[in-house]
Amino acid sequence: MSIDTRIQIINKGSETKQVIKFDKEERYKNLLFQMIEREPDNPRWVAFLSNRAIEALIINEQYEKLICKHLFITNKYSKRIGNLKIHKYTKMLLEKYISYLILWKNYDKANELLKVGLLLYPNNMAFIFFKGMIQIESVKDLSKTYLIRDLKKIYRI
Repeated sequence: MSIDTRIQIINKGSETKQVIKFDKEERYKNLLFQMIEREPDNPRWVAFLSNRAIEALIINEQYEKLICKHLFITNKYSKRIGNLKIHKYTKMLLEKYISYLILWKNYDKANELLKVGLLLYPNNMAFIFFKGMIQIESVKDLSKTYLIRDLKKIYRI
C-alpha cells in the first residue's frame, strides 16, 4: 500500500551552524593532541593521528620529530633495522613516515625505510604500493634528466 504525501524530513543536526560546532575531525584532532600531551611516550596516539592532525604538525614542523621519537631508538631517522623500536604500532608508524617522506619527495630515505618495512612486513600492501610509487617517480626523474639533456643538445644550451 502506498500513500502520496508532501511531508519533508529536515535533519536539524546538519545545519551549517551545527556542523561547525560539532566538527568531528577537529574534535578528534584535539583529543589526540591532548592524549599526546598526557602520554608523550605512548606511540598509540601518534599512530592514530588523522590527516588533519598530521597537516597541523607538519605546518608547525613537529611531525617528523614526533614520529621519529616513536619509531627509532635514537629518536632520529635511521635505515638500520636495529635502531627501530618494535611495538604494536611500528607498522602504522612506518606507513605514515614513509608516506610523509614520499610527500616531500625524499625518495632515497623513503626507499631505505621501505626496505626495512618490507623485511618486517613483507605482505603489507601499503609498503608494496609505496615501492611502486617510488619506482614510478624515479623513472619520471630519469626521463626528465634525459629529456633536458637531449633538449640542451638540440638547442645547444
